[in-house]
Amino acid sequence: MAEIRVLVDKCTGCRKCRETRDNTCVFKDDAVNALIAKAEEADGFVFGTPVYFSHPSGALLSVLDRMFYAGAAVSYTHLTPPTIYSV
Repeated sequence: MAEIRVLVDKCTGCRKCRETRDNTCVFKDDAVNALIAKAEEADGFVFGTPVYFSHPSGALLSVLDRMFYAGAAVSYTHLTPPTIYSV
């Protein structure tokens, strides 16, 4: 299992990912494009984050938002259904 720790930019809503249709985000300096590429061959992902007010951190939500928006042509239906564990 690979661990990825990077700062992630927030989606700015520029819609360039919809124009290029290449399953990548215009922000090339963080891990989102690598995660989109890995999603095509992965069985699932494990994300760890603090939970604030019954919600994951904003950083994780930024990653997921950009992954699902920029990688819209990637079918995520083959991934294992989510399981949430909170301590």
